[in-house]
Order: sequence, then C-alpha cells, then structure tokens
Amino acid sequence: MKFSQETSSNINQIRRYQPGEVTVQALFESEGADNVARIEVLKRSFIITGDSLDTEWAPQSLDELSAEHFSSLAKQQPEVVLLGAGELFRFPKPEVMRLLMEANIGYEVMDSGAPCRTYNILAGDGRKVAAAILLG
Repeated sequence: MKFSQETSSNINQIRRYQPGEVTVQALFESEGADNVARIEVLKRSFIITGDSLDTEWAPQSLDELSAEHFSSLAKQQPEVVLLGAGELFRFPKPEVMRLLMEANIGYEVMDSGAPCRTYNILAGDGRKVAAAILLG
C-alpha cells in the first residue's frame, strides 16, 4: 500500500508498506547543508521516529521480542510507541511491554501494516511518536 498524505518534510516518513517490506523517507545529516532525505527500502525490523531511524533493531519476530529491545527507545521518551507485531495480530507477553509502562510511555500493538499508516499522521501532527515494526 502506497501512502500519499504529505506530512512535514523535516521528519522521517513511511512512504509505502507491503508485507515484508517498508519504504521510508529518512533524513540524514549532510556536511555543510540541511538534512538530506533519502528513500530506503527496509526488509528487516526497524524503529522509526521523527528524527531517527534504527535499521539494526534486533528482533525479527514477536517471539524474539524482549523488554530490552525497547531500552534505547524508552530513553528517547516518545509519547507513544506503535508496535507492528507482524503480519498476524498478536499481543506480546506483558513483561515485554513492562519497560514502556514503567516509563509512562503509551503503546499500541497492531499488525505491522497499521502502525505504518498511523505513524505519519501522528508524526505530522507534531506528536513524539515511534513506530517499532517487526517484519520477520
């Protein structure tokens, strides 16, 4: 599914989702210039926020996900984390989300397509949102 809603050009955006693959427009610092946008096609799990993109996020499935996988994200203090739990909707074990709860960070668990659609809307409205998408 390709997304057409335009959001702020100074934040990372999700441009397209299909099972097993997400296209993002990510901003990168450029020496001597403003940030430069680059299109990346991601085929492994990742975390995206308005100003960061972690393409080395370790878990590739809900079964591999642990509370520690959210530790660096919790330090960024987003208002809400949108967890894309895979192609089939399943909730993670409660202890996996405990770190976010203890940090008073809201979260929503969805199939992996839903946060790809929701992220741009919240980020474009200026919300401090993170999408953690499991693609494996």
